[in-house]
Amino acid sequence: MAALPQVEFVFASAPYQGGLWMRDVPGGKSSVTTDPDWDAESRQVLDVIVEAQGPFDAILGYSQGGAYVLAYLAWAPVGTFKAALVFCGYVPSLHLGIVDRIDSRVPLDVTSSLVFMGANDDVISNGMTQEAATKFASPLVITSASAGHHVPFSSDPTFNEVDTFINAIPTG
Repeated sequence: MAALPQVEFVFASAPYQGGLWMRDVPGGKSSVTTDPDWDAESRQVLDVIVEAQGPFDAILGYSQGGAYVLAYLAWAPVGTFKAALVFCGYVPSLHLGIVDRIDSRVPLDVTSSLVFMGANDDVISNGMTQEAATKFASPLVITSASAGHHVPFSSDPTFNEVDTFINAIPTG
C-alpha cells in the first residue's frame, strides 16, 4: 500500500469466527453445503460498506477474500465495481450454493480483472487460482515465479504489472 499512495484502500472485516468470509462446511473438507445464503453475513457487511462509503472503483481480495470477491460480485448489482483483483484466490468449491450463484453470473461483471498467483503457493494451488480466473471475461493473469501465498512484494518482478493494472482502473 505504501507503493500505491494514490489509491485509497477501505478494509472490511470478515464477520465469521476466525476472520472468515465463508464459514467452514459442517463436516469439514469432505462435505459440502448447498445453502446459497451460507455467506449472508458477509454480503451484509459488504453491502453496508458499499452503501455507506461507495461508490468504489474496484474490489480486491486475498486468499479466502479472493474467493469471496467472486461470491460478492455474483451478488452485487451489475456495475457496482469497475475492476476486480484476486490474489491467491479460488472458487469456493465446497459451497455449492455460492458456486451456483457465481456460475449464474459468469463472466462476472467488471470491466477489468487481475488474478495473481505465486508459483510457490503451498496453500492455494495455482490450478485453483486459474479456475478462479475463468470466472472473468478476459482476466490479466499474473504468476510470480518467486511468490508464495502472499500478494507480490514491491521487489517482486511482477509488482509493476499489478501497479500498472491498478493505475489503469478508471476512477470516479
